[in-house]
Amino acid sequence: MANTANPGGVATGLQRHFSAEQKASLDAAEAAGVFRYKTPEQGAATTLVAAVHPAFAHTGGHYLDDCREAYPVPDDALLSDHPHGVKAWALDPVSARRLWDVSTDLVAGVSR
Repeated sequence: MANTANPGGVATGLQRHFSAEQKASLDAAEAAGVFRYKTPEQGAATTLVAAVHPAFAHTGGHYLDDCREAYPVPDDALLSDHPHGVKAWALDPVSARRLWDVSTDLVAGVSR
C-alpha cells in the first residue's frame, strides 16, 4: 500500500541550478502571493503525516498536500482554484494498481 505526499516548493539549494527565467518566474509568483517556498522542515511535514498519521496506517491511495488529504475535483476544474485538490482520475484504484505493477516490474528489471 502506498500514499503520495506533495511537499510543495521547498527551498533546498537546488534552486541555484534554475535558469534565470525560472528564477524570475518563481520570484514573480512569490511576490504576487501565488507561490511561496517552504523550509525543508515544512516540506518534510506532509511526508511525515503520510508516514505516521493513524488515518493512513493501513490504507493506500491517498494524496496529501500541505499536511492534509487532498479532495477530488472535476476534470474541468483549475487546480489553481483548488489549492488542496486533486483530479479524480489520479485517485483511480485500477490505474493505481496498473502503475504499481508496471513500476515493480521495471525496478525488478534494473536490479537483476
